[in-house]
Amino acid sequence: MSERGIYATLLGPDFERLATPLKRFHLEGGERRGTFQITGGPTAWHRRWARLMRLPAPEAEVGVVLHLRLTPEGEIWTRTFGDHRLVTTQRLRRGRLEERAGPLTFVFSVTVEHDAMLFRQVGCRLVGLPMPSGLSPKVNAHVQGLHDGWNVDVTVLLPLVGVVTRYWGKIEGS
Repeated sequence: MSERGIYATLLGPDFERLATPLKRFHLEGGERRGTFQITGGPTAWHRRWARLMRLPAPEAEVGVVLHLRLTPEGEIWTRTFGDHRLVTTQRLRRGRLEERAGPLTFVFSVTVEHDAMLFRQVGCRLVGLPMPSGLSPKVNAHVQGLHDGWNVDVTVLLPLVGVVTRYWGKIEGS
């Protein structure tokens, strides 16, 4: 990993276009808090998939704690939605962001558009083996920096099932 952090390395000069609170968090790590809304799919089938993927349950308003620990290999992200904890690891590989969540590794192309980070999934592996696009979960995310924090919007979909979970809200931090 670069001494500048994985997002500064990945985004290059575009990293400077992000809002200061977002840049600082990615460079220094630490803990921030916020409030999110979480929705899920309409059926028990959707809820089962969300539980299998360790995703948070729907809530109209939930306190969120976001903790980022920088390591020589990458980053450890701990997202706590109320009492539900989701831990992932992120690293750079071949110019892409990889995020591992349990047996799944999501591969993203991350770009800056209109001063926001867009995460477009370009691959998924299950226990290291590539999954066919038509069978793999899809994660899309949008992170918009603000003067006093940032807004997050994440959607998790499954082919033939649809949206399993969506969470969005604001993380506070300067």
